[in-house]
Amino acid sequence: MREFVDEDSLGVETNILVADMKMRIAVGFGSALVVKDGEIIYHERDYRHDETYNPIWTVADAEKEAVKAPNHDWRIVIESALWDGEYQRQGIGKWVLVKEGEGFA
Repeated sequence: MREFVDEDSLGVETNILVADMKMRIAVGFGSALVVKDGEIIYHERDYRHDETYNPIWTVADAEKEAVKAPNHDWRIVIESALWDGEYQRQGIGKWVLVKEGEGFA
């Protein structure tokens, strides 16, 4: 798994990948979740098409929760067969890819 460093800590500008606010937090085969200080706040497996309908979150939904408690370590964790990654909230509306790997397959 590759890990990335925030460009501000290097004192130089680097290429960073920021998640689009419309990105769905779901993979189907694998798992996708939002965590705050390591505690799961959202997991895609909670998605249902029944009377207890819980919609799939987007990055914008994660941001809505994060602004309520900004002084915490917020992350979006994606674990799929061919790719895994972790986005960290690094400011208002800025979810930066900080780790990525080849998935579990």
